[in-house]
Amino acid sequence: MQALRVLFGLKLKKSRPLYYKAYRKGSSLEGIVAALFLIVMVAFWSVIRMAVVRIIYQIVLMPVFISMFVYHWLIRINHKTVIVKMKTLLILIWGQ
Repeated sequence: MQALRVLFGLKLKKSRPLYYKAYRKGSSLEGIVAALFLIVMVAFWSVIRMAVVRIIYQIVLMPVFISMFVYHWLIRINHKTVIVKMKTLLILIWGQ
């Protein structure tokens, strides 16, 4: 109990958060749901974090990288080579 108080930063006499009340009920549905939620969050935290990082990478960073590569190729190389390299890059991205 003391470990939970330290973990969630709970005070002894002040009003406690909802998940603490749900945890205290034990056999009620709210307590079961709160316990399952905590177990899932702890067990799958690394998976959730990696999914969020991958989504950010694909939505934000990937278009920036592609536009930088395309800009670089358009300046230095003729258009036929650019098309071939674009197809290769798209195949590499979709392969992941």
